Amino acid sequence: MELQFCMECKKILKGRSDKKFCDQKCKNNHYNEFRRTRQPFRFKQINRILIHNRNVLKSLFEKYPLKNVSKEQLNEAGYLSSYFTNSSFDSFYCYDYGFRITNDDCVELIRVNEKLSMTA
Repeated sequence: MELQFCMECKKILKGRSDKKFCDQKCKNNHYNEFRRTRQPFRFKQINRILIHNRNVLKSLFEKYPLKNVSKEQLNEAGYLSSYFTNSSFDSFYCYDYGFRITNDDCVELIRVNEKLSMTA
């Protein structure tokens, strides 16, 4: 019988002949590193932008009680309009916050939970 070694820590394996890791910790570490190195950098970059846009919408939502702001205020706050997670005819969302275009210069801020409770 040939000696087998853990793919993560290189310890000698005991037990089944098809065993690849000495324990669950080594298995998790190996696959986490595998996913981390194979995930393209672009996905991480886009996700950071989406989270940033969500935080911009959340801060504006909390700051303005009437929930109406100009597109200029949205842009000045740092919102990047090319990045959103969902859209409909006149609405754009970043996770649970979004906005609806009301006219050429203004948008109405939306929180998804409030939108769902009004339609239910």
